[in-house]
Amino acid sequence: MSEPTTDLSPRSSALIIVDMQAEGCERHGIGVKPVIVKIRTLLDRFRQADGRIIHVQSVRTKDHPEFTFFGKQYSLIDDTPAVALIRQVLGAVVQFEKVALVAKLKGARDRKRRATGKCEGRRSHADTRPDMVALAKRLRRANPKTGERLSYQRISAQLAEAGFFNENGRPFNSKSVMAMVTHRVEKAATPATAD
Repeated sequence: MSEPTTDLSPRSSALIIVDMQAEGCERHGIGVKPVIVKIRTLLDRFRQADGRIIHVQSVRTKDHPEFTFFGKQYSLIDDTPAVALIRQVLGAVVQFEKVALVAKLKGARDRKRRATGKCEGRRSHADTRPDMVALAKRLRRANPKTGERLSYQRISAQLAEAGFFNENGRPFNSKSVMAMVTHRVEKAATPATAD
């Protein structure tokens, strides 16, 4: 299975690499090597596309195991330039993830609509009870002799006589019957086949 791809514009994108200095990578051992290979590939691609590249590096003193910022203990609570940068970077990452997720969901909904004609919302009576809808439509047709149609209320009564009730076990109201008989089912487009 191939990995998903995303088209990015060098003008509106940036590659942000955080804490990829030798000291941090050596500490995490051999397990970080596949990550380094992927980062190197991304870095090369961004350089070829003349894209923006941002390296974020934590400054540490050799005698202090925790993050430091210019010799002071590092904290995400303090209001320092590094914290402001990290908050902005994380905000940009969150926004990117949101936009990517929305685009992914929209694509999935569009594919579902093309395949089945519907994607969201409650399933219609035409989907769940097609025999009832067919009866309601037949009852709504004009009488060939008089040209008159049954009212929606009368159709509801005849549906009840035939054993069709709403979710609450009561006869359908006029608006529900009207929605049944005026609902048009759009069939999904079938792809053309090559001969």
